[in-house]
Amino acid sequence: MVAGERCHRLDQVVSAWACTQPNACAATIDRERYSYAYLDGCVGWLANALVAAGVTRGDRIAVLQTPHPEFLVTLLAVSSVGAIWVGLNPKYTKAELVSLAADCQPRLLITRTRVRGRVRRRDRRVVGLCRYTRASPHL
Repeated sequence: MVAGERCHRLDQVVSAWACTQPNACAATIDRERYSYAYLDGCVGWLANALVAAGVTRGDRIAVLQTPHPEFLVTLLAVSSVGAIWVGLNPKYTKAELVSLAADCQPRLLITRTRVRGRVRRRDRRVVGLCRYTRASPHL
């Protein structure tokens, strides 16, 4: 993203700020501050992983996560590849998750939380999401 270029997606706004104000605080989550540069790097990493997994524009990506930094990264990365983010509430029952999955037919399910037997982890379309780095992203 080039400074001054018009942004059409939220991930592009983050990239633009990462170019002009890389150390500025992009988000504070659970008392941790994340810079625009760090957030942009995480979004780029996950976007590349999504593309490598075969995700293309218009694919639906189901996301089963609690509010954590990875939640924001996932939303921005899915947007950046032109896919459709489908949020699933971790409190949904197995029957509700199955019904929603049947309805939206997601290309992938990304999860950060333990799903307590509600999702078969051996399914190649289920991606477990962990911290992108052990280094502290504090400013």
